[in-house]
Amino acid sequence: MKRLLALCLLSIGLAVPATAQVMRCVDAAGRVSYTDSACPAETRRAETVQGIEATERRSEPEGARRQEQLDSVERASRLQRETVEAAMPPAAPPGGPIVLDRRGDESRAAEREREKERERAAAEAWYPPAVVPSRPQRPQDMRPRIRNCGPSGCNDTQGNHYDNAGKLDRYTRPDGRTCRPVGTTVVCN
Repeated sequence: MKRLLALCLLSIGLAVPATAQVMRCVDAAGRVSYTDSACPAETRRAETVQGIEATERRSEPEGARRQEQLDSVERASRLQRETVEAAMPPAAPPGGPIVLDRRGDESRAAEREREKERERAAAEAWYPPAVVPSRPQRPQDMRPRIRNCGPSGCNDTQGNHYDNAGKLDRYTRPDGRTCRPVGTTVVCN
């Protein structure tokens, strides 16, 4: 009986959860990480969390989360701006000979007008000419034309023969055989 009591007390003692000690670390951007050892060098230790609180997820205030998103967007746009500025070639200092224009104001105005005209012509030449859609073509009539009519009937341009009533009497197949409709069947020679 004593053994059973000792065994029960031992099993109850093992069933009590062990408390965990976890460090909460915050980096310069405000991101939170948890570790069971010392915080990394680039982060600071915010607090030590023990027990069940160490594994629970903390809810951060809405304002802090929104500010973190705004900061992230601002950092991304700044990085994009810096990347574009770095990719652009540096402006070259003005160089070459210095030309003094001794012409009067009238000739300079005329020169500016000619330059504007050249720019307009270049801009117009760049665009393709406007395409005016034409009216759609009517489909070509592919029906055979009736010709050579006589007392026995008419022939058409494809070699078919029609009786005087205008019904198809006989026709020639593409392989050269002549066929006649007889009732609901067709007889070919």
